[in-house]
Formats: sequence, structure tokens, C-alpha cells
Amino acid sequence: MEFSTYLESILLSKEHLVIAGDCNIHVDVPHDPDSLKLLDLLQSVGLQQHITEPTQIQGHTLDLVITRSSDDILNKVPVVDRFISDHASRRTTSVSDLNIFNSYRNRVTYLMNQARQAFYTNFIDENSTDHKRLFRATLNNNTLALSC
Repeated sequence: MEFSTYLESILLSKEHLVIAGDCNIHVDVPHDPDSLKLLDLLQSVGLQQHITEPTQIQGHTLDLVITRSSDDILNKVPVVDRFISDHASRRTTSVSDLNIFNSYRNRVTYLMNQARQAFYTNFIDENSTDHKRLFRATLNNNTLALSC
């Protein structure tokens, strides 16, 4: 799907909008054709790109945070925190960012616990007659799926 088509579909929502990620376009290079095309597209549909510092070790801005120009979501420009790989992490002080992160983290934790419970329940059911294998599994639960 073309990015412009994607934008058209999500811009119809009345919810606050945050698009974040690695766009692989050097938006810091003023005469780069891809950069110009992206920034013109964002401006034409009322969106704003907030990252103003390099997010890559080579000094380019590839990782973007985009919101509606009319939304007042970010109280400060996100800052580059540290370089973890060839890109930098972004840090924001937005309460809504923290709430969204906590919501996703809680959901992932819940799903992981459900999957873990199902795995152990199935493992015990399948091996209920093999006490030796169950005992070995308790010694090193990292090898449950691999032990024979």
C-alpha cells in the first residue's frame, strides 16, 4: 500500500494521531527528492514531523514522529536519547505516550502469561505419565520444549 493511500485512510479518524518509526528517508537533507516528497505530502494533509535532531549515527534524521498539525499531543519536541543500534531512541515527556506504552506493555504481559500457562498445562498433560521428564523439566525450565 502506498503511504499516501495509508494516510488517507487513517486521516478520516477523529482520534489523536501519532505516526512514529523508521521512514528510511533523510528528512534532514533539504534537496533530497524523497524527503521533499514526504514533507510536502505531510504538509498537504495537515501533518507535522517533530524530530529535528539526527537519529542515526551517520547524522541523518530517519526516525520520525508525526502528528496532526492541529493536535496538541506533544508538550515538547521529542529528543534523541541514545544510540542503541545505528539509530537513536527517542524520549518524550508526553503523559499520553506513557499511558499508551503502559497499556501495550500490560496487554503483552497478559498475552505472554496466557501463552505460558497454556504451554505448561499442555506440557504437563502430555507428559503426566513420564515423571522423569517432568522432573528434568523442573530442573531447567528453559529446555522444556527441547528435553527428550
